[in-house]
Amino acid sequence: WFHETGELLAPQALALDHDVGSPATVQVVPTGPDLPTQPFRDLIVGAIFQARRRIVVTSPYFVPDGATLLALRLAAQGGLDVRLIMPKKSDHPLARAAAEFYCEYLMLFGVKVHLFHGGLLHAKTLVIDDEMAMFGSANYDIRSFHLNFEINLLLHGHEVVGDLARLQQRYLEQSEQMAPGVWPNPALWGRL
Repeated sequence: WFHETGELLAPQALALDHDVGSPATVQVVPTGPDLPTQPFRDLIVGAIFQARRRIVVTSPYFVPDGATLLALRLAAQGGLDVRLIMPKKSDHPLARAAAEFYCEYLMLFGVKVHLFHGGLLHAKTLVIDDEMAMFGSANYDIRSFHLNFEINLLLHGHEVVGDLARLQQRYLEQSEQMAPGVWPNPALWGRL
């Protein structure tokens, strides 16, 4: 709103003045080139470092920056169950080639990469320990971290986080787990 209009909304205009009795807490996490920091990326990295058992990421495009890559690698090396779910077929060949590079790297450290067979999976989700979840328009890639105007919702609350975790589990059931060095198209042009 501010970027387009120049009008800064007063905080009281954005807040509810009463308790709606919801079992969940939702926080809005924007991204964009107009922000002085990268709250979305910082939130992801912070959440990964707070995880104690399990991290599940769903993204159609996975081209992480160095901080996110490091956080996922360290989580897997620390014994956490780290899973990445991506579509088997992509509509962006260059983004897919980059994603395969990062996935190959992460699999060396124990990250489990799953390719979804049920079509172009376009969900962008994150669940940490079944305690915190996030979904929205931002991909887990450098463009969404720094360039694109995106919005995500951070969820707290057992019921709503559980709903998203069950959705991710359905994606996993329709996926195949990849092994390092074995991609659907290991052709030379793909590697290049």
